[in-house]
Amino acid sequence: MSFLNIRGKMIHCLNCDNLVTIEYVGGNVQTQIGDASVMQQRELNEEFMPADYDFKNEGYYYHDGAICKDCIKDIQQNDDNYLLVDSDYIVFHYLEAVHNIMDHISRLPYSLYSEYLNNLTENTLKQINEELFAEIINTKTFGLKKEKKRLSQMFVEKSKEEINKSYKDFIKNSNEYKQLKKEGRVLSEKYEEKVIENLDFEGPIYRKINYMDTNNLNPYIVAETTVRVPLEVIGNTEFYEEAVEINKKSVLALFKNKSKFTLNNHEARKSIDYKYKGLNKKIVNEMFKMSFWK
Repeated sequence: MSFLNIRGKMIHCLNCDNLVTIEYVGGNVQTQIGDASVMQQRELNEEFMPADYDFKNEGYYYHDGAICKDCIKDIQQNDDNYLLVDSDYIVFHYLEAVHNIMDHISRLPYSLYSEYLNNLTENTLKQINEELFAEIINTKTFGLKKEKKRLSQMFVEKSKEEINKSYKDFIKNSNEYKQLKKEGRVLSEKYEEKVIENLDFEGPIYRKINYMDTNNLNPYIVAETTVRVPLEVIGNTEFYEEAVEINKKSVLALFKNKSKFTLNNHEARKSIDYKYKGLNKKIVNEMFKMSFWK
């Protein structure tokens, strides 16, 4: 249900009838846009496409709204205190890059969850809580099959903090995490000084839409099935995203935030807490399979 056969994209002005049509490479292709978007885009196609248009064979257009250049002055009501910028405007580019890296870091507790469990060994358990593990091994009833569950549960229950730390350390030592931290460091070194130079403007900023940018049509995931590449643009109207105002204090605070590219950023902590809830039970199950019980 989350897939719809998409052939292109139509950008409509939110203030007039101006329109630009973008045809995608591959034409009419099943694209994963999400359940809610499927319903919305079906309705928008019924509204905007001709009555005799054959959706099944021709494919749907993904309809989106923006502001055409002609309408910006009307929206601003002749107030000249606004800024038109290119799609690669450095402030937006930096903020989006920061968000992208932080988002990838916050997903690591999900993507590395199974790998952590698959790499769980007797040695890992010793590293988590060596004293308690030795106590379990030396328990008089250790060899009894019926004791496996109780002793495993006891180990996990008494090692909650140590398990949490072990899970975090596993993520921190992963190549994915190290690469993301490196990207964050390079991003800061390359852009922060230049971004500061562009923070003095106070007012609405309209960013031009680059019609040839690759489009991810799914608001929740990025995958081969969600991304489409523009092939041809029909129409020459310049479109801009709806205006935003940059909060200089917030951007400067982001610069100073030393935890933004670490597992201590807010979203990453939430992800770890969420996955940790089921981790203890999983570890108990993994302990059952280990050879030290024999």
